[in-house]
Amino acid sequence: MCALPRSEVGGWGPGPQLRLELQELEAVVSAIKGLTIAVVGLKEDTGKLLAEQACAASLLGAVDKSTVMVGKEVNFVARAVAKVEKAVGKLARAVVAVPCTSEKRKRGQGDEEEGNGGSSAIR
Repeated sequence: MCALPRSEVGGWGPGPQLRLELQELEAVVSAIKGLTIAVVGLKEDTGKLLAEQACAASLLGAVDKSTVMVGKEVNFVARAVAKVEKAVGKLARAVVAVPCTSEKRKRGQGDEEEGNGGSSAIR
């Protein structure tokens, strides 16, 4: 008869080498499970970071648009101020060009010359 090999004294079962390999496999499986959990966590964190990055990019785009709009409004106001300054300069030159008369018109003086027919109203 053929006898089965005994792995341990007192009973049948896997030998010490096989037990060691099973323990190593269990450790590898446990490590893989831990790594899988870590990868899932990293994937979630990466998704959150990408969402935050998209939000930040959107905000930067809005800031850029606002900056351009403010720049255009500043240019518009600057042109308007330049036009007002130019108009004030023209008015100042016109005021200087008008001779100041120190004589006041008296009532009735010069009315006949203007054709008012003797009216004493000053216009």
